[in-house]
Amino acid sequence: MARVAIMTGFAPTLPLFRAPLIGMLRAQGHEVVVAAPAIEPWVRERMQDAGAEVVELHYARRSMNPLAERGVRREFDRFMRDVRPTHVLAGTIKAVCHGMPAAAAAGVEARVAMITGVGSVFVRSGLRWWIARQAASALYRRALAQATHIVFHNPDDRDDFAAWGLLAPGVPVTVTAGSGVDLTHHGAQPPNPDGGILFASRFMTDKGFDEFLQAAEFVHRNDPAIPIRIAGFGDGNEGAAFEQRVADGARRGVWESVGRRHDIRPDLAWCRVFVLPSWREGTPHSVLEAMAAARAVITNDVPGCRQCVEDGRTGLLVDRGDVAALARAMQSLVQDHSRTDAMGRAARARAEQHFDARVVAQQTLATMGLG
Repeated sequence: MARVAIMTGFAPTLPLFRAPLIGMLRAQGHEVVVAAPAIEPWVRERMQDAGAEVVELHYARRSMNPLAERGVRREFDRFMRDVRPTHVLAGTIKAVCHGMPAAAAAGVEARVAMITGVGSVFVRSGLRWWIARQAASALYRRALAQATHIVFHNPDDRDDFAAWGLLAPGVPVTVTAGSGVDLTHHGAQPPNPDGGILFASRFMTDKGFDEFLQAAEFVHRNDPAIPIRIAGFGDGNEGAAFEQRVADGARRGVWESVGRRHDIRPDLAWCRVFVLPSWREGTPHSVLEAMAAARAVITNDVPGCRQCVEDGRTGLLVDRGDVAALARAMQSLVQDHSRTDAMGRAARARAEQHFDARVVAQQTLATMGLG
């Protein structure tokens, strides 16, 4: 029997993305410990119901203070001593960059680094981000050399990490279809003739949220009858400003704001078109959920997103930052019911063929030697 630690920097991903994997591990008789900072009660409850032990880590997931990183490493060392896992799966930058060396130092036999996306540090521009990128690259280079396996969520990230010199020779690499999507939990929904446009994600610059708000304003001016719904919450330094813009638009009747959702299925059943104009992703789970619900998707032609959507068949791809093109795509698609219905059916079929979470979970187990 293995004792598997699953570590992440963002606790909600545990029940939302890792449930099929945890279920398979428990069905095989393995112990599972999940660990993350700032674990909310609903996350803790769902993980305990799934049979996992829950450990809260104490570090700031968004801090870029180099001095604070020493404390983060000590936190992962403490976790390894207390939990004593035999296998470790780490996703998100700090869990990978500090969790891999800590696991290696503790003698953990299977150390899998999951690159769930390159993150803001490799996407944004400016001197501050350039400096952070150099530090992150050094951390990744050291950490990934101590992994026994590396999992990427799209081939572009794998190729870029190789080009940036972050991969160590001899460490095996696997590319999965993101985390996949639970096709039973997220069943196909019948078309809703009264539905509209849905954005459901964290309010972040990297998620293309500014572009979405601008495009939504444009769509509303052109046709105020088109319903637009926003689900999510502000994250990062810009989060409060984005939440204020959302509240202002809701007061003006531009869109409906429904706040943060722990279960997005009712909103997916409501919408006709799902929109995520992200700058870059690993594999956007929200897009996979929309596809599983048989909804047409509009997203950007960027790494991670382009792997999900077959342009013109399951949705539309637009260029990053092109607000006018995004607005045109949103308005034209939501008004063409026969097209969105056909795209939704094709999206569900694509999710079933390429993004089944059970298949991804089996691949992940194999990287840990548990398949």
